[in-house]
Amino acid sequence: REFVQFVRDFRPDVIVGYNTDAFDWQYLKERAKIHGIKLNIGKDGSELSIEKGGVSPEVNIAGALNVDLYKIARRDLPEVKVKTLENVAEFLGAMRKIERESLTPREIYDFSRGSEEERSRLRAYAIADAVSALKIAERLLPLQIELSHLLRCPLDILANMGRGRQVEALLLSEAFKRGEIVPQRHAEDSETYEGGFVLPPKKGLHENVISLDFSSMYPSIMLSFNVSPDTFVPKDIINANNIDDFYIAPEVGHAFRKHPDGFFRQILRELLERRREIKRRMEEIEEKGCKDCEEWRILDVKQQCLKILTNAFYGYTGWSAAKFYRKECAEATAAWGRYFIKKAIKMAESLGFDVIYGDT
Repeated sequence: REFVQFVRDFRPDVIVGYNTDAFDWQYLKERAKIHGIKLNIGKDGSELSIEKGGVSPEVNIAGALNVDLYKIARRDLPEVKVKTLENVAEFLGAMRKIERESLTPREIYDFSRGSEEERSRLRAYAIADAVSALKIAERLLPLQIELSHLLRCPLDILANMGRGRQVEALLLSEAFKRGEIVPQRHAEDSETYEGGFVLPPKKGLHENVISLDFSSMYPSIMLSFNVSPDTFVPKDIINANNIDDFYIAPEVGHAFRKHPDGFFRQILRELLERRREIKRRMEEIEEKGCKDCEEWRILDVKQQCLKILTNAFYGYTGWSAAKFYRKECAEATAAWGRYFIKKAIKMAESLGFDVIYGDT
């Protein structure tokens, strides 16, 4: 009852937790049911609702954005292999494991009925969990909020979206603005295609190593060669008289019209130009000795957001559930990627360099 009253008095706009949709909210709801208490924490006095289905349940609270940070970590932090609250908090610099009280599930159960010392440790454990979740939110949410603005999508829904759905949300809003017709989702196949190229690393310890990195490789390829579902043309349309009107992808032979600009080229150009402008402003701030100041951090979040979306366009076109699905776009982009990295390797070797690793 005190918990419900606290939420109703505080009237939060955002409620965050870690793995709360799959565990905490469901546990609380069952406990409340046992005691005949309604979890009517919605701003309109309604109870929270739990919709089961899919990978994990969705919890909705009227008037508040319920954000399960575990879902964001699962999607956006591949570096953390075991995504416990403690591991993610340590990875993000939110709380080190040695700084917090750690208990086993058995100890949690036993200490809740134990001595005052044990109950004190249990309180410290619970507080560490809550503080970890809050600090994780402080590190993850700025980027999610910026994505929410860009995609015109509520924060709680965004947390449940995979990267493909995020790209699609952007495409749908841009299609509406530009008067583009959105195709129906009708992919007939989900065949795999040859992806990136990896030159296996040479074993040993290497010194005097130079690293060459292509800037936004796949988005740049799609932009340069007008790769878009609406510019793709079947091979039987191409002949000796009109071949100059098309970009032809190496290895796979897929063709894309050079003109007019495709739907994807228009959007990617705007996103990449926006990111370049933001990075230019960040450099100006750095030159003034203000790196890591509030303005710089805000701009850094914005450019990360744009980077995530532009890099996801390539994979989106090969995702069979996409409305703008066109496997040829993904296949051609990957083929150009292999072509350019192999070309870079040959150029480096022709200049006398020993190439010890390569990866699209």
